[in-house]
Amino acid sequence: LDVLVSRLVQEGVALRELAPVVSPLEAAFLALTEQRDTDPRRQESDR
Repeated sequence: LDVLVSRLVQEGVALRELAPVVSPLEAAFLALTEQRDTDPRRQESDR
């Protein structure tokens, strides 16, 4: 992130704030609770 900010400033991009849209805690929760279909018997037509 520091490198990105540094490059943006060097290129003359005005920057007030750079923050993730989703908080790290929320992103971790979503990644851990994401539903995945792991049953190989289920076919695309069943969905």
